[in-house]
Amino acid sequence: MNGAGAFSTRQNIRMSKKIILRPSGGARSRWRLLVPSTIGVLLLWLVNFATFRTHYQGKSTFPWDFLGGYHAQAFGWYDLGSLVSPPVWFPWTNLGFPAFLALQAGGWYAPLALLHALGVTYSVHAATMVQVLHVLFGSIGAYFLARRLGAGVLVALIIGLTYHFQAAFFSNQQHVDIVRASAWFPWLLYSLHPRNYDRGLIGPPLGALVLSQLLISGYPGGIIAFAYSCAVWVLMLLLNEDAKYRGRYVLLVAVSVSGGILMAMPKWMPLFLNGNADINLDSFQVSPVDASELFTFFLPHDVPILPGDPTMRSLWLPLVALWGVVFAPYRDRVARIGAAFLAMGLTLCFVVPHLPVVVQILPGVRLSRFPLADWRPVISIGIALLSLSGWQTLFLGKYSPTALGVRFAGAFIFLVAFLVSAIRFGYQASALVQVLEFSAAISFITIVGCALWTKYGGGHQWRNSIFALLVFATALQGYWYQWQQPTTWRPVWTKDTEIQSFGGRFREFISHRSNEFETTRRPSRILLGSSPAEAIRFRDNSNYNKCWYMRAYCVFGYDNLRMSAPHIKLLESINGQGGGALLRFVAASQRLLLLRPGEDERVPDVSFDNESATAGEFDDVTVRFVQYGPGYVTYHVLTPRPLRVVENEIGWHGWRLARCDDRGTCTEDADVARTSQALRTWDVPPGSWTVKLHFVGPSNTPGYLLSIAGVLIALGAGIWVRRHSR
Repeated sequence: MNGAGAFSTRQNIRMSKKIILRPSGGARSRWRLLVPSTIGVLLLWLVNFATFRTHYQGKSTFPWDFLGGYHAQAFGWYDLGSLVSPPVWFPWTNLGFPAFLALQAGGWYAPLALLHALGVTYSVHAATMVQVLHVLFGSIGAYFLARRLGAGVLVALIIGLTYHFQAAFFSNQQHVDIVRASAWFPWLLYSLHPRNYDRGLIGPPLGALVLSQLLISGYPGGIIAFAYSCAVWVLMLLLNEDAKYRGRYVLLVAVSVSGGILMAMPKWMPLFLNGNADINLDSFQVSPVDASELFTFFLPHDVPILPGDPTMRSLWLPLVALWGVVFAPYRDRVARIGAAFLAMGLTLCFVVPHLPVVVQILPGVRLSRFPLADWRPVISIGIALLSLSGWQTLFLGKYSPTALGVRFAGAFIFLVAFLVSAIRFGYQASALVQVLEFSAAISFITIVGCALWTKYGGGHQWRNSIFALLVFATALQGYWYQWQQPTTWRPVWTKDTEIQSFGGRFREFISHRSNEFETTRRPSRILLGSSPAEAIRFRDNSNYNKCWYMRAYCVFGYDNLRMSAPHIKLLESINGQGGGALLRFVAASQRLLLLRPGEDERVPDVSFDNESATAGEFDDVTVRFVQYGPGYVTYHVLTPRPLRVVENEIGWHGWRLARCDDRGTCTEDADVARTSQALRTWDVPPGSWTVKLHFVGPSNTPGYLLSIAGVLIALGAGIWVRRHSR
């Protein structure tokens, strides 16, 4: 295959199934196959470096959520635990919460685990570089996917660049899990291609590894979207397989998928084992997408006339990819796969969210809270596949002048109608200039290419030149368009912005923090705001990140705890009657509210000394603090009467308590109750007691065992394929 050749030398408009879905190579040496791909990857890296050069230099980062819980929790997860010894309880923010609820922290994610193993501190710059390299990784995945489908280097570069500049990597950069899932998606499609299961050891393990990392790193809604897409992908590739090999392919895909799901269980199994205990899912509602967001296929998304969040309303792709769709032949199987992806993505993004009955019926769709963000990579890949088929078909001389003229006319009529509608909607005429300029340039390149075909036939040299121009146009427009809209992906990062974001400098927080996770008595919690209303307004402020960095304690934090019923109840209580007293109590240094058995457990509006160990009316009760650490607390209580004790700590299913007398005799562990304000509460009989509390979360062992089983299954399938190659 030549550098830009589409599907070998076939000239039939239908193109053989074999050539479309199996890249040629013949007797080429591995070296000659490796060099073009290496050059393609290097070119993608150069584009990535040019686009994100200020991020490489540490002068830019990504905004909002990226600098909030995504960074703090990822840092804290590996600060408190590791891949083989995961944390159980995060004590730093929001009065603490179970580690298995930190689904967006990056726990068990291979790139972050590798950085931790190498001793790399997960600074903002390190996190930024991980994010930038995910964009490169995703574009390389799209490039190799195109190569796997038969594209030459230059056409594959168009596809790789199209995916590099797709909207998810720019408008959605604040959402780490959405970006990571988007980066893994083309690799997942690549790994599920039938040719990976023909021979050799790598096929099933590769598929399992890619799927496991996507399941570990991705947002649930995106995972559901990719599951539907992969089902369509496998089905359409299956129809192209020889009948005698279809069963083999389905079986090996099933094994790869099973292995990948099992390998991801260290993250998900604790959540499954916890079940519904203290879990709330009522707030997960699908957000319908407005039809006006279709304008962002061509036009800027960071404009005030569009509804919703600017990070959730862009579908933009380079015009080279969109123009390539015009020339896609409907009989081409690659084009059909692309059309299926596009139709499915648009339907489930724009139509289904407006149909509550359908949302309830389709499995998993309720998890797609942000349909545009979830289905956008599917839509982008669909258009990329249509474009791949279209450009290669065009420059293999498949169309007569009449057929080409009809397609051009239809495209221009659509473009004019689209732009007129955009102006009527409210777009400024200046926003249309780039679309018109690049459409004119692409049309000129296309006409020249067709003229060269008419004059010289199917020569490779002129086709390489035409495809090189299209590669350049894709990179140029992608760079130009995205740099004109920096808000969602390119805020400056300086000393001043760091202090503004965190209330100090990351390096100083790290250098001045305690070397120990455990203390005798927890100090006061950091609180932003002087009233309940003010505190709630600032509860997601990134200044709370400092508690993760310093191993300090905060009342609130930039954490996604929508699933935590106790935290929802605590927030409601702070916002309700008596909220001021409750807020002061939980913000104070560690202490116990002492009550009579059966007395109202709500925190009373009483003043107390910040140094005192207790709050309440009993002066003859002595409380001594023994230890306070992540997931465990110990007190010594001496009381002449039975007491009901309320801690200024969050109550969560899994907290257990044992009381030991002075002789060392201890009661059996018992569940710790929770007050109506979501605080931990327990009883103490008269006497001298050492009270030991500890959090027992769902076991991690089943997840690890299932992960090992997944690895063995995938490797076993790979060995079988090697011994039974086609």
